[in-house]
Amino acid sequence: MKALIIYHTRTGNTEKAGKLIGSIMSSRGVQVSFEKINPLKEEGYLKSMMMAIFKREVPILNTNLDVSGYDLIVIGSPVWGWNITPPVNSYFQDITGINEKRIAAFTTMYGFGGERVVKNLFSQFIKMGGKLAAQVGLTKKDILNESMLNSKLEKFIDDLKI
Repeated sequence: MKALIIYHTRTGNTEKAGKLIGSIMSSRGVQVSFEKINPLKEEGYLKSMMMAIFKREVPILNTNLDVSGYDLIVIGSPVWGWNITPPVNSYFQDITGINEKRIAAFTTMYGFGGERVVKNLFSQFIKMGGKLAAQVGLTKKDILNESMLNSKLEKFIDDLKI
C-alpha cells in the first residue's frame, strides 16, 4: 500500500502529527510519502486568520499535485478561524487523481473547531470523488503529551484498517 500524507503547518504541530502518522504507518508496512503545502509567502497571523475565516486561497509553491499513484491520501490542516488554512484551500484547487481514493484527515488546534475543519476537508474530497476512511482532531494538549498523541494516532491508523 502507498500512502501520501499532505499537510500545512505554521508552528510545527501539524507536521509533527503528520510525521508520526507516517512513522506508525511505515511500521505497519505502508510505503509513505509526504507533501508539505508551502505558501509562496507566509502572511501575518491576523491576516492569515481572516483569510481562513473567509475561505480564501494563497499562491502555493507545490507542483506535485497528482495523487493518482497512491492508495490512501491523508491530509492535515491546522484550525484557523474554525476553518482550513488558506494554503490547504489552494491545494484543493489544483490537486488531481482523488477519484475513488481512500481519504483520511487530521487537524491540529489550540482549542476547538477541529470537527468543522475535518468536515470541510472531507467535503472537498467528496466533491472530487474520494471515499472517507478516518479522521482525528488533535489539540495542543494532545501534541504535548506523547502518550496521548501516540494513542490517538494509533487508533486513527487502526480505523484506516492498516
